[in-house]
This record gives sequence, structure tokens and C-alpha cells, in this order.
Amino acid sequence: MQSVRNIKTIYILPREDYVEKALLKTWLYESTNPFPSKVKAIDASSIIKLVIQHNEEAIIREQNTGRLLMVILRDRIGADALEHFNITINDMFNYRRPVARQETESLNQGHLTAAGYLATRQCGIFTHVLNLKNKFRGSNLQYEHETKVVAANALLFNYAMGLFPVEVTSNINQVIENYQLPRLDGYNYGAVEKDFTVSYMGKNIQLSFPLGLCQAYASLNYAKYNHVDYNILDFAFACIIKRGIKNNNNQSIIEEGNFEGGNFFLSKWGIKIEMATNTFWCWPERDEHGTTDFYAATALKISIKKDEDKNEDKDEDEDEEEELEKEEIGEFMQLRFNQRKWI
Repeated sequence: MQSVRNIKTIYILPREDYVEKALLKTWLYESTNPFPSKVKAIDASSIIKLVIQHNEEAIIREQNTGRLLMVILRDRIGADALEHFNITINDMFNYRRPVARQETESLNQGHLTAAGYLATRQCGIFTHVLNLKNKFRGSNLQYEHETKVVAANALLFNYAMGLFPVEVTSNINQVIENYQLPRLDGYNYGAVEKDFTVSYMGKNIQLSFPLGLCQAYASLNYAKYNHVDYNILDFAFACIIKRGIKNNNNQSIIEEGNFEGGNFFLSKWGIKIEMATNTFWCWPERDEHGTTDFYAATALKISIKKDEDKNEDKDEDEDEEEELEKEEIGEFMQLRFNQRKWI
């Protein structure tokens, strides 16, 4: 892994006009407003004061305290790993039923599906995500699929532990220890500190950090209004697997102006991160954030979390959705980690 020590650091203050929760459940758009008049939406440019271009890396901190806000890395994930993430995410939509997201799907802003374990809102206990399509249950295809999911999440977790600053990694270790989260340890009970092995693209490879997060999400063309997530980790992290408009060779490419929207923002700080293939970044999910609306593209995302949620802004993970159709004009894939607890 390449060193991130020489990345520029930007110090920033909150927006002068920021009012806490004033823009919750408000969509941000970057061109013409695509939403019905009854939907709360504003032009992103009205609150954005710092844009990290799609080819820029940066560390962003709060000016007065030095508090870490974001780390944005480009082209740090290996090509083979990106391809494995790509295959795994596509498989999740083939093998699993979608999760309902009425506020996004009704506006043509995406779909989710899940894998692993979660805390259900009805009873507050951990249960398996029973969304695998019936025809795959108990089959060798299910086993192969679950192996891919584990390997993908373990790989990205190791990238995060190897690349992000100590504020991120030490907090992850502390949370895993404090909450005694289960660790993947090569099919043995208990945790290990070294030589964690996963099956990856037909190979057994050793990783330094045993995965301690237990749920994965994948999303298709997913965007969400300004919101807050209440997680036990200080930072979530994500990687854009693929983004761009397909050319004549069926390759997704980035060209200036060819892909509107689908960019990440922190509304309190007025920060927008332009998304591009192989963007790896982290952010504090308790700060208001979201994704600008999508134009002419499909998107995929995975996250790992344990739910905590009595807040109306949280996702309804256990709901089911009908079969979804992929648009073929573009692609935007994302692999995302966070960790939640049940309150």
C-alpha cells in the first residue's frame, strides 16, 4: 500500500449559515431540479464551499480543533481487488432480494440489498438477513456467493486499516474490543491477530486484520437526501468501485461533464467530493451527509453495519422489495463500511 503521508491537509470551518437539522431530509441536486414540487430539494451549489475534484486527494480537518473530518484517496485499491468487488456486488443483486427504500426508489434514486447479520428493529436482537432468493438457499452457489462477500469485505477492511490515519483505525479497534464484536478468523472460534486467510479469486491470501464487522449492503444507483447516521464507529469508509458512462467497448469512463450528480457531501461543512472509480474515503456519519441525485447511471454499494435505530431517518433494512431492473447507460459502484449498534 502506498503511503498517504504526503497528501495535502485542508482546514475548514462550518458554513456560516449552517443551522443544525434545518436541511434534514432535503435532497441536493447539481443541475436542473429533477424532483416533484412536493419534495424538499435545493441546488447543491447553494451550500457547497469546498469541492474535492475527481482526481484530487485530501485530508480535511476542522480549523479550530484539528478534528479529522474526511480522508479522500484515489487509485489506492488494486485492480484485482476492484474487479472482485465488482463481481461480488453484481452477484448480491442476483442472489438477494432488494431492501425497501421508499424515499429513494419512489424518486428513482436507487435500491439496496443486504448480506450478513443485523439487529432487527422489532426485537433488538441479531438475526441473519433472510433475503436470499429461495432457489439459491442451501446450494453450492449460496456458499460460493457468501465466500465472495466475506473476501470482499475483509479486503476493504484491510485497506482501511492500512491506509487511514490513526484516528480512524484506533477507533475501529476500540469499538471491536469494547463491544466484543465477532471476528472472522479462518473458520476457527476466537480472534487472531495475524495471518487471517480468505479465499480471493481462487486463491487463499493472508490478511493482517481479521474482519470485525458483520453486515454488508449493496446498492444500485443509490442516492439519499441529507441525513445523519448514529453509529458506534466515529467514521464510516467507502470505496467507489466503478463510475462512468459506458463507451462503445462497454467500459465505464470518466469525462468532464458526462456524469451529473451522485457525489458525496457533508452539508454542515459545505464539502462536496466528486466521485470517481477507485475513490476511497472516510467521514463522520454523525455529521449531516448524503449523496446528490443521480443522472443516467447505475450504482452499486456495500456497507457493513449493526443497526441501531429508533430514529426516523434510519434505513428500514428488513423490508423486502420486488425484483429490480438495471439501467444500462452507466455504472457507479461503491463498497462501504460502517458499524451500528442497537439501542
